[in-house]
Amino acid sequence: VEVKKDKYAPRDTLLQVWPDSLLSISLQLLDSTSGIGSAGPQYANAFALEQNYPNPFNAQTIIKYYLPVSDFVEVAIYDITGRKMETLESGYIRSGEHRVAWNAADYASGIYVYKLITSEGTVSRKCMLIK
Repeated sequence: VEVKKDKYAPRDTLLQVWPDSLLSISLQLLDSTSGIGSAGPQYANAFALEQNYPNPFNAQTIIKYYLPVSDFVEVAIYDITGRKMETLESGYIRSGEHRVAWNAADYASGIYVYKLITSEGTVSRKCMLIK
């Protein structure tokens, strides 16, 4: 395979795949720190649950998660003893990046656990409510 470079389009590469034909390949560079280019590029093919923001928080926080494929999902809040306090989201959710807000104004200060439950498994993280 012979590679020919085009000096006017540095992101494009021309490949000679047969003596009389060329194949043009375009590359898209993604910024994995900001997620520019597509939703959740840093996660590849796995579901993920990010740390809530802000943390610690007073009254309200945002929980962000990523699904590589559409799936039945439950996002729930548990107290430190493991008792379910609230279900924030439950149902069939499309693939991609999602955010859910938790308004904890009626809860006492302390450490809570939030869980993302999918058919692929469960992942949890801790958060701290300070009033």
